[in-house]
Amino acid sequence: KQFCDLMQIPNASETWLHCAANMRVSAFVYRYQTQILGEEKDVAKSRLTQIWEPFGVWKRFINQKAELMRD
Repeated sequence: KQFCDLMQIPNASETWLHCAANMRVSAFVYRYQTQILGEEKDVAKSRLTQIWEPFGVWKRFINQKAELMRD
């Protein structure tokens, strides 16, 4: 929820996201793109897997239902 709130701050021209291994941020961005912006999962997944193939907790995280990221 916090991530989605920050991504939707009005008048933000750019948002920079970072994590040490690019695992957390890419998983959050994937969920945001597919579950909030409505992007096709195949399109978002092709970008995600160019970075890494999620496993363990991050694989479970990207497959959770959208309600978990909304109010």
